[in-house]
Amino acid sequence: MLQEKERRRIKMKALDLSLNETQKNSLKKVLVPGFQDSHMHLIEYGKFLSQVDLRAVKSISEMIGLLKPDAELEKVESFGWNQENFVEKRYPNRYDLDKIADDRPVLLSRICGHVTVVNSYVVEALAMEGVPAVDGGSIDVDSDGNPTGIFREKARDLLKEKGYYDATPDDLKKYILTAQEDLLKKGVTTVHSDDLASFPNLSWKVVVKAFEDLMESGQLILKVVEQANVSDAKELRDTVSRLRGKRFEIGSIKRFTDGSLGARTAHLREPYNDAQQEFGIQLQSDEQLIKEMETAYKAGIPLSIHAIGDRAIERVLSCFEALSAPKEYYGKSGIIHCQITSQDLLVRMKALGLRAYVQPIFLHEDAKIVYDRLGENRACEAYVWRTMHEMGIPLFMGSDAPIDTPDVIKGLYCAVERKTLDQQPISFLKGESLTIDQALEGYVRDKDSQDDWVLLDMPLADCLKTPHENHVVNVWVNGEWVL
Repeated sequence: MLQEKERRRIKMKALDLSLNETQKNSLKKVLVPGFQDSHMHLIEYGKFLSQVDLRAVKSISEMIGLLKPDAELEKVESFGWNQENFVEKRYPNRYDLDKIADDRPVLLSRICGHVTVVNSYVVEALAMEGVPAVDGGSIDVDSDGNPTGIFREKARDLLKEKGYYDATPDDLKKYILTAQEDLLKKGVTTVHSDDLASFPNLSWKVVVKAFEDLMESGQLILKVVEQANVSDAKELRDTVSRLRGKRFEIGSIKRFTDGSLGARTAHLREPYNDAQQEFGIQLQSDEQLIKEMETAYKAGIPLSIHAIGDRAIERVLSCFEALSAPKEYYGKSGIIHCQITSQDLLVRMKALGLRAYVQPIFLHEDAKIVYDRLGENRACEAYVWRTMHEMGIPLFMGSDAPIDTPDVIKGLYCAVERKTLDQQPISFLKGESLTIDQALEGYVRDKDSQDDWVLLDMPLADCLKTPHENHVVNVWVNGEWVL
């Protein structure tokens, strides 16, 4: 501990010597470690920043109006709509999107990233014979059995196979740099990111090369720890070794087990409170999941598994238990989202020593729907970060951007205040609030970021009083002043 304190003192002294007088005066504010986002989609976030943001849209008609100017583009694509915020209180459909454009593709993804709605042009271009059954997904139909243009979970692969989400290597680099610029302004210096399967026409090797090219040219400032969405971990072993300790490296294998709460595709033990025939979607069999997990374990690569619903978490825990891996391996692996957790699941998670990669910012949207989706009893078992902390389950916090904003001040606000960010905020399970120090720990856990710093314009407690304002003044990465 003394060595660690001395190391920090030396770093602070070096930092002090590198500042000019104006910056030194500003140190009356507060200097904190560089923020880390424990789970996001960096490349997709960069793409999102290049599109029309639909997250604040309040009606389908407003969305149509916002996107009408894009109707001259070769393809209209955007992200972030949420039917819970619409006055219509329903999903948009193909006929709504036809009003944006009916002579070219229109593809709009829900805020969760697990549902996409398309226009009639796309539905017809797919040339489906009837409505195919999709393992791990579904295509919505109307009362006459015709597709409505709503594709859920793995049904979205049909759109990818058609080439609607293709990109070029140059696109990748542009999106990475666009996202990096935004993240550094927010004080985020390290991200754990799922990028390797972002575009179906580009192999994971092409994505890795894009990051390596940016490293070699000195343009990659951000530290990126890849949560590699690759089914066969053996393919990655040489790449893991080559990149270990670099600014871009492979950190874990990422797999999916279910969808999202908002789209009712999170896999639950009991049916949804507001849709009694639905339990969510299981994206792959337990047999396939354990096979992929065993491959990752044998390759020596940790696991990061997406699981939101209690049934999905239960299945993941059973698969981890079946691995019979040493404690050290479990300690580097974890469950992403980990939202709906009964006490028995948390006890098993603690016993294994797994991490919880959680997104406090989700509270902003989900507090508005959690009682409807789960009912009162199960809602009290959702987003229980204080309980997890007190049980000794390590919390690693992030945003899942572009699903939500990677603004850490807003995330801290949700973790500490347990309120939405609206003008008239909604509170949710106030007893699960974390202290500022406990929440901050979740955003600064990465030991590789000990030379990264963020200068804020006021103490964190004061920043949380005005979470919509930008409080980041300066940023250092590896001791270098970058903002």
